[in-house]
Formats: sequence, structure tokens, C-alpha cells
Amino acid sequence: MASVKTTILVQQGTAVLERTSASIARSTAIAVETEQVGTEVLGELGTQRDTLTRTRDRLIDTEGELTRMRENKSNQENVVNTGIALRIVQRWTKIYCEGGRDTSPPPYNPEGHKRSVTQRTLNVIQRQLEANPRIHIKELRPGTLFTGWVIERSVRRYVKDDM
Repeated sequence: MASVKTTILVQQGTAVLERTSASIARSTAIAVETEQVGTEVLGELGTQRDTLTRTRDRLIDTEGELTRMRENKSNQENVVNTGIALRIVQRWTKIYCEGGRDTSPPPYNPEGHKRSVTQRTLNVIQRQLEANPRIHIKELRPGTLFTGWVIERSVRRYVKDDM
């Protein structure tokens, strides 16, 4: 009888140990997974911290620029202090006085058809440039039938892009 009781107690103890070992293994797996998630979260938080730091620095710089502009300085003084073109300073001042802008301006889409220069016209221009490499753009226009309608800006662009 005593040995049967002992055997039962040993079997029950073994079962408890097996369940405990399985529970410890599950807990260890959960701890490893939690550590991996924590490492990923820390990496993401570090990246976000860097982004926020850069954003804060930009906001501080912008605040300094706006403070200088608020000090009743003329646009011309702002141009001298910042080294930015007068028209840009005027535009920023106008936007600031109107309360800022929530959206970016629409993209510029010029109306009308896009003119194209034929290969024949490009060949005429190329021959003139080969004959006289230092020729001025205005001298290209009146000389030939094909370049009579081509504007200077187009000639500059085609010379730069195609030749």
C-alpha cells in the first residue's frame, strides 16, 4: 500500500513538473518575443526622436526668421539680412500676414500647344553654330527661312539639350 501511494505521488509530482516545465518554456518564448518587439519599438522611437529633433530645429530657425520679420523691418532690410530675393520675401510676408497657407500652390500648367522644332531647323542651327561657334542667338534668327519663327529661349534650350 505504501509503495502504491508513493508511486501515485511520484507520478503526480512528475506530471506537475512536466506542466511547470511547459509553462516555463511558453513564458520564455513570450519573453523572447516581447524583447524583440521592444527592440523594434526602441529603434522606431529613436528614428522618430531624430525626426522630431530635426523638425524642432527647423521650427526654431523659422521662428527666428519670423521674429526678425515681425520687428517692423522693411522687406528690403529682410532681403539684406537673409540674402533672399526681394520678391520671395514679399511673397512670404504676404502669406504670413494672411495667416499662412494650408496647401501648396497648384502646379504651373501653361496653356496652349507646345511648339516643336523640326529636325530640319535643328540641322540649320547646327550648321550655323559649326560655321561660327561664337555666334549670338539673335544672329541665328533672321538668317534663314527655317529659324525665322524660333524664339531665343527655344534656341537656347535646343542648343543645350540636343547639341
